[in-house]
Amino acid sequence: MLSLHISGHLSATAEHARQAAQVLGAGSRVHVVDSSFASLPLAEVVIAARDVLRSGGDMDAALRAVGAVQRDLLAEFTVPTLDYLRRGGRLSRTQTLIGNVLGVRPILRFDAGRLQAVRRVRAPQATRDILAQLEARFGREPVAVTIGHAGRDPARIAELRAAMQASRLNVARGRTQLLGPVIGAHVGPGTYGLMARPLLG
Repeated sequence: MLSLHISGHLSATAEHARQAAQVLGAGSRVHVVDSSFASLPLAEVVIAARDVLRSGGDMDAALRAVGAVQRDLLAEFTVPTLDYLRRGGRLSRTQTLIGNVLGVRPILRFDAGRLQAVRRVRAPQATRDILAQLEARFGREPVAVTIGHAGRDPARIAELRAAMQASRLNVARGRTQLLGPVIGAHVGPGTYGLMARPLLG
């Protein structure tokens, strides 16, 4: 059995799963993996493992696929408002005020299992900035790309799709998915992001 879990820095479920497997004497039959991710990136880890197993691959092959996604995936997000980051204690009132006045928004990325602000950009440039990071990482390598969004905003989704299609990314597979509650609770509605990883195999 393969048991894939949200980052241990965000939840203790992976550790609880390990303990349960040991108590049941199933430690050698249950492979518990801390994905180091949540939401969209975690879903991509699960999809990679599922695809390997469905195609007849064994557990070792599935674990290698999981490791490849953990190593190679890049997902970045940004927020329309700083208020939820302030309420969650990630920004001070002063930082929120200055950011709103200047129209600056953080770019968020999972780093060592935590959702961290890696840089700050002007709000209108956020999508282009994220795409530039994906282009720099993957070049013309065929990639699977996911548009993630918190809340239903057809105009925003259409804008992101158009920007992705106009980019230099070699998109071999694309999909759109709602962000999960873990990210949504931290950053609020209207948050969006782009995620890419090389195709496996």
